[in-house]
Amino acid sequence: MIGNLRKHESAVSTGRTSARRLPRAEAKRLVECYLDGALIRELAAEFRIHEDTVKRHLARAGVPTRHRKLRSEDVDEAVKRYEAGESTVEIARSFAVHKDTIGKRLRAAGVVMRPGRYGACPT
Repeated sequence: MIGNLRKHESAVSTGRTSARRLPRAEAKRLVECYLDGALIRELAAEFRIHEDTVKRHLARAGVPTRHRKLRSEDVDEAVKRYEAGESTVEIARSFAVHKDTIGKRLRAAGVVMRPGRYGACPT
């Protein structure tokens, strides 16, 4: 794998395997993608790093990981905000959940969804 690393990447021996170091620009992109709704496992696959490494990058950037469920009053607020024009990504970010969670809960509440946009981040 070391021979496959791009010129700006480096590998560090951990004793068991070689770990891939992310350049600063890629670490920043990882955080942005997570904030846009990408899952930790998706980012790990995309950046070819372990899920724990993704979590460490997020922690260093001060980004809390998503582990929370939406309450019924959260769904009510999400419906109002979505109908007022906010995107599922924006709403999800404020509730610290994945955008798909917001979409599922909005559809379950009877909301007709707008067509989505496709981004560069894995979702």
